[in-house]
Amino acid sequence: MSDNKVVQRCLTELTKKPYLDFSEFMNLALYAEHDGYYMRPQSPLGASGDFVTAPMLSPIFSQAIAAWLEDQGVDSVLEVGAGQGQLAMGVIASMPALKEYIAVDKNTKTLMGLDIQNGGHIKPSVRSSMPKDWSGALIANELFDAFPVRRFCWEAKNGLKEFVVCEKNGQLHMMLQKTIDVEEMWPRISQCLKDKDGPYIFEHCFDIETWFDQIAGFSGPILLIDYGYELHEYFHPDRTMGALMCFQQHKVVPFSLSSAGMVDMTTAVNWSWVIEIAQQRGFSVECFGPQADFLLEYASFEKTSSQQVKTLLMPEEMGQYVKILSLKKQQ
Repeated sequence: MSDNKVVQRCLTELTKKPYLDFSEFMNLALYAEHDGYYMRPQSPLGASGDFVTAPMLSPIFSQAIAAWLEDQGVDSVLEVGAGQGQLAMGVIASMPALKEYIAVDKNTKTLMGLDIQNGGHIKPSVRSSMPKDWSGALIANELFDAFPVRRFCWEAKNGLKEFVVCEKNGQLHMMLQKTIDVEEMWPRISQCLKDKDGPYIFEHCFDIETWFDQIAGFSGPILLIDYGYELHEYFHPDRTMGALMCFQQHKVVPFSLSSAGMVDMTTAVNWSWVIEIAQQRGFSVECFGPQADFLLEYASFEKTSSQQVKTLLMPEEMGQYVKILSLKKQQ
């Protein structure tokens, strides 16, 4: 048997059921208590880890979000998926009028060391879950791309099948099986797939609905930042192998069941799906577009290196691929 603790957890779960769908496997790989990739005491973020986020690259990202918050006229912030807290401390340092900042992350250990820095005047409060009600601003940077997803394969001759994880001879194995009809999952997906013979692999995140159900009663402005595409790009003819990617030491590595919990697993966000669910829950879209447009409106690039500007703004870097969505609750 494997000495990988996440693999062992999966095998234990498979004594209770015949298979795990991919989202169940991915949830254990990323969020299993103590052993999941994001739940380990040592954070995977940073130059010495597996990947970096925009707040780590330059302070102008946090400053731009602070400018947006000031534009919204709020003095309290709830950040979901706060990671190591770089965005939290950057926003606090840039907003003297800020009265409250709540940093939420499933792994609160990575946030316990937060302190007032760089002129910051308040210390974030740390939580492992969102409050039930909230009237201030909500921000989430690279949250959805780490949500567990289910994976599917479409072929015109065989229809839709789903990737599931099962046990065979004491090891994890992947297999395809018949699953829900594509129309039941999301009618628009069938429209995107009808002209594709396949095989065409894609992911779908059902947890987006659950997340918006949790914040349906929130009344303040919302800012969501993440990698991803709109529907016509998400189901592009050149993207036949899906959007799942694994990272280790800042490099893309092949997906492997045996490396569960040891590498970052991420998928591009289907922004059309996010917007549709948000609107169904009573939110209106205030603005949606690439990160570059947002930063050009709200950021100041003085004292910023040309490399930082290139990484944050250029289409071949984060400028186009990262999208920013701002929402408001409809009155």
